[in-house]
Amino acid sequence: MSMRLQIQPPRLRSVSRQRADRHPGRRFAACAFLIMLTWSGPVVYGQQAADVSFADRVSVEWVSVSVIVESKNRVLPPLAPGMFRLFVDDREVKIDEFDAAGEIVNLLYLQDVSGSMDLRSRLGLSRSAYRQMVKKLIPGDHLALATFASPQVEVKQPFTADHQLLAGLEQAWVGYGETALIDATAAIPQLSHGHWGRTTGLVVTDGVDTASELPIGQVRTLLSGTGIPVYVFGLEGGAPDQRDATNKNRKPGAAAKERPADGFATEVELQGLRELAEASGGRYVNLTEISVELAVSRVLRDIRNRVFLGFPTETSTTRSMHTVEVRLLHKRGIVHHRTHYFGFDPQGW
Repeated sequence: MSMRLQIQPPRLRSVSRQRADRHPGRRFAACAFLIMLTWSGPVVYGQQAADVSFADRVSVEWVSVSVIVESKNRVLPPLAPGMFRLFVDDREVKIDEFDAAGEIVNLLYLQDVSGSMDLRSRLGLSRSAYRQMVKKLIPGDHLALATFASPQVEVKQPFTADHQLLAGLEQAWVGYGETALIDATAAIPQLSHGHWGRTTGLVVTDGVDTASELPIGQVRTLLSGTGIPVYVFGLEGGAPDQRDATNKNRKPGAAAKERPADGFATEVELQGLRELAEASGGRYVNLTEISVELAVSRVLRDIRNRVFLGFPTETSTTRSMHTVEVRLLHKRGIVHHRTHYFGFDPQGW
């Protein structure tokens, strides 16, 4: 069953929601969200439509920070709670909750199928990445697949642990239409419904964006606020210039408005994607510079070795943007985590 999200221009709307953590005992993942400037549209479940909204800002009453520690080009297994120090706006905050994510993966796989992806075998490389990802899943891992080309995001397979349902879905990908890459990326929190606080997003794209309504800075704030790490597989180059073999099956009348004309993303677009991934606690990987197998292995390695640090906030304070920094105690390494959250001050300030 497919679900389609129609991308429409932003409008002002205020929504308040509670999302409960599905994992008992993981209190810090249950957050209250205040949704502000939003863009919205219908999601189609078969023949029934439901209103959904996405926001550029998310306020939380409980903040969780996903953390990965890397040393000498390898990700370390989860460290003990006492090894971490957490700072908000350069002031140390007590870590009230500590949780290792374990080996289970909840991955939202968001694939670009716009017209520019039909160039330079980008869809072929994308299919290889998807097949590698499905191949490397272990029992208990969940994956959802969604594709996007303006004006919609379509869920091809909701979250499932039945990996047989995922096999072969990439064969139907055909490049068509314009690209609303940033708008589609903003849909990740809604597409992750039911797995909030444990989901990782993976966007596979060439970085070309011809139709987004939302500024990338607002989407960066949204993703940093939700605490969902977002990884990006960038197809900056690709194989020698040729149309994908499935071009003969592209939708009648569909044509890409590519910017620039050669189908490559601008450096500004690529840099924006790098910053978006890093701000959320994820990473940007140029899929044309390393092997597909290595890129997929790195994402799964990160997910299986991350920990979550949590702390409560004081709801009587004014909501604002806060910087987040995690430091290691008595151990050298590079720490990857979200850089900001939008919400109340930490309790005890």
